[in-house]
Amino acid sequence: MNLQDARTFIQGKLERELPSSLAYHNAAHTADVCEAALRLAALEGVEDAESLACLELACWMHDVGFIESPHRHEKRACELVDAWLPDFGVDEEARRLIKELILSTELHSPATTLLEQIIQDADLDYLGREDYTPRAEGLRQELEHRGQRFSDVDWIEFQIHFLSTHRYKTASAQRLRQAGKRAHLDALRDRLQSI
Repeated sequence: MNLQDARTFIQGKLERELPSSLAYHNAAHTADVCEAALRLAALEGVEDAESLACLELACWMHDVGFIESPHRHEKRACELVDAWLPDFGVDEEARRLIKELILSTELHSPATTLLEQIIQDADLDYLGREDYTPRAEGLRQELEHRGQRFSDVDWIEFQIHFLSTHRYKTASAQRLRQAGKRAHLDALRDRLQSI
């Protein structure tokens, strides 16, 4: 498997071909998810090189379907795994794992393996970080560009619901991000009361 060349190829596709209207699901988000996933994998004791390579490629590929459409983008990403990755020596077994990991990033999907838990936590790592607000605003802009309008109250209520129902899966993400997520939730509730 030629991980470096595959990474470079996918990064280039994301940077050149993702619509500019994607204020959240953009190349920077993808790079952020990769970084978070590899950090969590190290903290969770994942050492197998093949598993780590598959995890990284799944992170790079998980939102490539947005190149064509936001609808069912995970399914399209899985099709692109089979179209692109054989050229980089990624065999069928590795592609199967990569596709399983991508599909686990679909909202409300179960996480039955440690790698699925890691990629899910990495995909929403920002919920407990200091850059939560600008990233959430990027998501709002992206959704509004697609025709989903929110009043300020509606947006705050949407975020409160999402943060209060979301659960980090890995012990490492819980330790790193739960307190920050709780602080954001408290701040949102305070904002709602002041409106």
